[in-house]
Amino acid sequence: MPRRSQGPPRLCRHPNGQACVYVRGQARYLGRYGSPDADRKYRDFVVAWASGRVDEATGATRPAEPQAAITVAMAAIKFYEWAKARYRAPDGSPTGEAESLRIAIRPLRLMFGPLPLEHFSPNRLRELRASLVKAGLARSTINRTVGRVRQFVRWCVGNELV
Repeated sequence: MPRRSQGPPRLCRHPNGQACVYVRGQARYLGRYGSPDADRKYRDFVVAWASGRVDEATGATRPAEPQAAITVAMAAIKFYEWAKARYRAPDGSPTGEAESLRIAIRPLRLMFGPLPLEHFSPNRLRELRASLVKAGLARSTINRTVGRVRQFVRWCVGNELV
């Protein structure tokens, strides 16, 4: 049995001028050698190879499984669970910060709960801020709420939910 190489198949130049990779002795053509399209196709191939989506027997690439889009509401629940565990006093008792975060995230959940998290943008944050102003809240309350929503978004990015 031949041993498997340590890395992905290398990008080669076929005698016909095409860029290709060899899988099990079969050439897979990617386009004209040196073209941006061939480079992009090779990068896509390497990603598929690294994630195990390249069939070793045939060299065919299987499509990636679609992932369910996480919504703002689902991310808010995860964020609150994290905050309950994170914000603790030295003796282990909960502080009030997790509850403050939950209250600050509530308007976000109500306005954008079913929205996929990846579609939450700075313009949506401006909409949220405008709704808080319209509700007649004090400037300090609005600023504190928007800051906590920004903390939520940073947490989501840091935990690769987006």
